[in-house]
Amino acid sequence: VIVAFLSGLFVDYTMIDEVKTGVVERFRVTPVSRFALLAGRVLRDLVNTLVIVIFFTLVAIPFGFHVHIFGYLILLVLVALLLITTSSFGNALGLILKDEDRLSPIVQGINLPIILLSGMLLPMVLAPTWLQVIAHFNPAYYAVEAGRLLVAGHIFQAQVGEAFLFMVPLAILVVAWATRAFNNALS
Repeated sequence: VIVAFLSGLFVDYTMIDEVKTGVVERFRVTPVSRFALLAGRVLRDLVNTLVIVIFFTLVAIPFGFHVHIFGYLILLVLVALLLITTSSFGNALGLILKDEDRLSPIVQGINLPIILLSGMLLPMVLAPTWLQVIAHFNPAYYAVEAGRLLVAGHIFQAQVGEAFLFMVPLAILVVAWATRAFNNALS
């Protein structure tokens, strides 16, 4: 989950580089849909990240990581939803801001609280109640909680359903917003 979150969140720096070098400017004259331009970037990020996640999993197995295969496959779908969300957000943010100096405080301001409130480093059950409540507004929290259950084979737990109920609409909203940002920037 952390690889998917960070991979998607930091693609905006690549987008800024492409804005500055004129690559994005050349897309203005192409007849391709702006959604397709976004989807191509997100698909590239998705493939790269899934390869890395699968590689990390394969490396961890000889060291004692026990994984339920079907649960792991479902987790990959959840990780893909998280990456689609963060990559779309990152690409749109880079296209809107067009400057690393304006982007860095925003990305770092999002990055640290999301990681800390996701339960990636320590389970949120160890946190005070008020932090546990705030964590429920964090998309990475749902992916982490469901991920722990899925790799252990607990596929039909409520947290898994909650993760999908949270991530699917969020991914749709962020992709729609990012597509609009691409339309506005490239029109």
